[in-house]
Formats: sequence, structure tokens, C-alpha cells
Amino acid sequence: MESLRAGAAVGPLLDLLALNDASALASDPAAPQPIRAFCDKLLRTARATEADASSERYLMHRAIAQRLVARLRLGGRLLGEPDGGARYNDAWVSTLPEPPEPFIAREEILKEAEKIGQGVLGMLHLRNMPTEVEVALATVLFLSDRAVSGETFQPSGGLHQERTITERELFGRAKPERLAKMRGQTIWLIGEHLTSHLARAARLALEASNVGRIVLITRTADAGREVQSLLRIVLGAERIENIAMGDDLEGAMDHALRTGGSPAAVVSTPFSPLPSQIFHDDGSAALDAAGFARLVEEHLTHHFRVARKVSLMDQVRLVLVSPDAPVRPSHAEFALANFVKTTLHALTATLGVENERLVHNVPVNQINLTRRVRSEEPRDLAEQAEEQERFAHAVLLASAPLPDAEDSRYRARIYRGLAITV
Repeated sequence: MESLRAGAAVGPLLDLLALNDASALASDPAAPQPIRAFCDKLLRTARATEADASSERYLMHRAIAQRLVARLRLGGRLLGEPDGGARYNDAWVSTLPEPPEPFIAREEILKEAEKIGQGVLGMLHLRNMPTEVEVALATVLFLSDRAVSGETFQPSGGLHQERTITERELFGRAKPERLAKMRGQTIWLIGEHLTSHLARAARLALEASNVGRIVLITRTADAGREVQSLLRIVLGAERIENIAMGDDLEGAMDHALRTGGSPAAVVSTPFSPLPSQIFHDDGSAALDAAGFARLVEEHLTHHFRVARKVSLMDQVRLVLVSPDAPVRPSHAEFALANFVKTTLHALTATLGVENERLVHNVPVNQINLTRRVRSEEPRDLAEQAEEQERFAHAVLLASAPLPDAEDSRYRARIYRGLAITV
């Protein structure tokens, strides 16, 4: 990745790595400097004992090579190759010199596994979570409080939630200097049924940060036309491009990469609303197993499909959006919306932890369109418009560039792993 960032082409780079020989690459003038430096480090730190692993002489074994190519392909790095990177397949991997076993010494594996396990536990605060008895007592005390409505009781799922009390306003606004850095950049807005929200976010991005291009990825062309019709009088609306992708979400993102390069921010909203009926009038369930499977596919797996590609891109901010509850929701509809929102918290928190370990370091945040209590949901068109405006500002807040870690490690992590309720 360091070599690619410095301008190396991915095809010749993979052909060099196919030598799989640290000694040869360390002295090869055709190899980029980061590759030579890495190979030189391998040779300098090699141990001359019987316990030595072959990873001190070889760069990778074939399973690692397969994963490397898969990540490059998923992240869109091979799209510029003449054949789309098709030649870097299993046949190409099989030509790599196979290092002898063990590739990595077992004690090194155990040491790294312990470090990763401790790091994940520390970042998720799992050791600080209460016991089942403590949760039960807290729930009883919470629901017995006269000042509490008892309409919902939602755990965070490990995600830090950003919320203040005053006027239910849950976040600030992105500073002008952060918005100025978005000038000329590309934003992807992914969604289908939240057309008014997407239009409001696109309008604010054009007006406040003067982005160069907005790629609207929808399931149908009608949804794209609806968003563009809402923006027909907005200055800069011609910079909005629509890609109607059907069910080929990954193909649409690859198309956007080929035509416009990597985005600065990606906002993933669900393609469909929550089920309109959960129970029949007689109290029997209307949401069957197949319907629940579709719910998971469209409101959770959908975000996972977006995140697994975006997390392998450089300089991108990822925003996941939970579904909105219907206007004047029933208790069952509101409970279902909160179930999806809380489950999405677990995905967002896990993505945040994993992306801290990846070289691309993509920050992940979540915007909630469902509140904690049913009485806070919008009741009329004016309140819905207010929600959409807050949503647009939340998108800008989570999409604007962060300070570099080299400038300030602390400030570079301020807007990471937040759940902003609008």
C-alpha cells in the first residue's frame, strides 16, 4: 500500500512480489523503496536457529497471496489493469515459490493473538460491561422510575453514543476549515427509499462544502430521478451522477471507482423501509421467517457489503445510517426499528475496531434515524423536514476530513465510533 500511494502500478508490483524472495527484492533496484526496506528488515532481523520460520526469508505463502489479491480486487485496486486483474488468479498464486513450514513460529502466533485479543477487548470495553444480574436490576429500577416512559430500553452494543439534552440536539456542526478541505472531492450517497434525506444531504454538501462530485448509487433509476428532481433548482446539481445498480451493489461501486476514482466519504443508507406490518389485527405474526431474513439482508448485510469494500480504500470516511421508524409508529414498529439500530451498533463498533488495525484506517460512524422513545419521532411534515436538515448536518460532520494522526493523534480520533441520533 505504501508503494501504491507513492505512485507504483499494482500489476508490476505484484509481479515483483511473485519472486517471494526477500534477498532478491532487497537488492533489486526495480523494487519500490518500501518493499526494499521491508525485505532488508526481514534479513537483518532473521535468526539463525532451528526454530526459525520461513517468513524470515519469504514474503508470503500462497494463502496469504490469495488474501492479498482478494483485498486488492475488493478495494478496487485492480480495476485499472488491462484485464481487470483477471490474470492474478489461483493459477498465478500457484506459481509463487512455496515456503517451507512453519511459515510463522507458533510462539509468535500466540504472542500476536494475545495482543490482538487484549486490544479488541480494551477498545470494546467488554471487561467493563455489567453482569446479567446488574443489567436486570438496572432495568427494573429504570422502568420503575416515574419520570421514564418505559417505551424503550436500549443497550449501546459497545458503540459510544453522542447525545446532549438541550432541545434534543445531539451534535455540533462541522467547522468551516474542515468543510473547506472537501472542496472538489467526491462523495458517494448509497440508498433508495430515503430520497428526501439523501437530497437534503446532497444539497448541503454542494452548498456548504462545494464538493466536486456526488455519486448517487440507487437500486432503481426512479429513485435517482426523484432525488435529482428535488435538487433541480440547487446550484451545482449538475455535479450529481446517478448509478442504478439493481442488486449488484459491488459492481456499482466498482463502476464509480473506474469513472471517478476513490471517494472522500461514503454514506450508506438502507434500500428499503422497515416492514409495514409486523402483526395482524388478531395479534398473529405478519413478519415470517422469510420476511425477517429480508429485513436482515436489507438493513444489516447491505451495510456490511458496503463496508467490506470501503474499508479497503484510502482516505475515506464511512457513515452507516439506521432505518427510520414509520410516521406515528406502533409499539411493535418502533421496537423493530430499535432492534435494527442496536444490532447495527454492534456492526459499527466492530468495524471501528477492525479498521483501526487495517493500513487504510477508515473511520466509521453511525447516524440513527430512530430515537430512544416513541414520543420523540416526527409527527408532521415540519418535524420531518427538521429531521432531514439535522441528518444532512450529521452527514457533513461525519464526512468531513479528520486531522492527520501526525498532527494530533487525539484530534484524529474524535469523530470515530460515534452514533449520532438526529
